[in-house]
Amino acid sequence: MRLVALCLVVVLSGCGSTVPVSTSSDTDEDVGVQPMDPGSVYSPCGSPDACEPLPYCVFPSGEEGYCTQECTSPDDPSNCPDDPGNLGRAFCLDIGLPTGARVCAIDCSDGLQCPEGMRCEGVQTDDGPQRACF
Repeated sequence: MRLVALCLVVVLSGCGSTVPVSTSSDTDEDVGVQPMDPGSVYSPCGSPDACEPLPYCVFPSGEEGYCTQECTSPDDPSNCPDDPGNLGRAFCLDIGLPTGARVCAIDCSDGLQCPEGMRCEGVQTDDGPQRACF
């Protein structure tokens, strides 16, 4: 059964709603570039149709999001592709699926930068506030 687009309600943490994407960094880390191939994990989307064969387009209300898939288990991102910079920042994000499953996401907490083309946003989950790249 094809799942419809999942829309996260973004709850802002702090004063700003987004952290702008920066092409420069205070560190020498190469954060990589958002994949643009339709249907690949972390590629941009506005609806699930843009993500086929992946089942999810995860996006904050009224904004573009990214294509993704379910994690192996709620706390096991071992089947998630690494972030584009290969920095080991993939994690499982709770988006409120009825099954309790979580989806692959890229962590941008504690000031970590997102891959070029993505932005860091705070989201409120059942586990509390988290920050993920969209």
